[in-house]
Amino acid sequence: MLERAPSACQSFLEKLKSQIINDTIVVQSEYLIEILKIYYELDMFESGLELSSHYSGKAVNSFMLIKASFLNRLDRHQECLKICDYLLKRISSDHALYLKVLTLQMLCYRSLNKLNLANDVYSYVIRRSDFSKQRNSYALFLRNTEMVLSPSESLENLKKSAQLYVSERNKEDAGKVCLTLSMQYARIGNLVIASRYLDKSMKLLGHRNVDMCMLLNNKSVLNAFSGKYELAKKNLIHAKNVSLSDFNKVVISYNLINVLSEMNDRISLEKYINHIQSLLANYRGQRDLSLDRTVYYNLSVVYKDIFHDLDMYSHFIEKS
Repeated sequence: MLERAPSACQSFLEKLKSQIINDTIVVQSEYLIEILKIYYELDMFESGLELSSHYSGKAVNSFMLIKASFLNRLDRHQECLKICDYLLKRISSDHALYLKVLTLQMLCYRSLNKLNLANDVYSYVIRRSDFSKQRNSYALFLRNTEMVLSPSESLENLKKSAQLYVSERNKEDAGKVCLTLSMQYARIGNLVIASRYLDKSMKLLGHRNVDMCMLLNNKSVLNAFSGKYELAKKNLIHAKNVSLSDFNKVVISYNLINVLSEMNDRISLEKYINHIQSLLANYRGQRDLSLDRTVYYNLSVVYKDIFHDLDMYSHFIEKS
């Protein structure tokens, strides 16, 4: 399904949700969990959370983890943490699921800017050598440690994560880790290795339309780091046009504004500043609010350095 156009998938899943909620069709509980995972991968967090209320199967712990994952992505971190705390008291013998819950807990603490607590979870998992035997869960944990480590510190964990996914024949998640590695290497200035990992991710994910927008986004970032701003602009506009995820739309537009700032293209800047403000105003349900604050801070810099407008600079500084 995910190899097809994301818009077609989303349209189908919205109709399916309506039919399940209205009892037009009956879906067995084990299949509903798999359907909810597809909602998550397509960034349909609100719809997935709404549909999750209709789960009545026996795999309560797995279901609650999926529900908590939706809450995390909807910036409802306190609710997510309550579920994590509840699960951690119940599932200590299920190491694979336990590790997934700890990973989610770490991400919630990071999103709430509780860095000490996030680092405590990270250190605890690293100390537990038995967790590394849970290959898929450990790969997921290592993949997400880039949220609590610096770009250079995260590289080894990300490489191990990619290797574990490959060993489990999970090329999609391996490709996503390679995509992250490309950006981490770009952030530390090693564009040669960054390009190699981007090429690897293209080979692993290029057949999936759902991933195309972020492949193009990351390619454009490397273009920009190399000073190829026109090419970066072209790739970002293409990425924006094929993206359906609220989060991805904002990230892509944010990067596009950065590129246009480097080009000193005031006319296009005004157009996309209006565009990203519209996104932030109208799409409240599928992003981490820390992204909003980052965007507003960036807009304040643009108005100060490009437009020399101190009133707008102050306006966005207050929002950041």
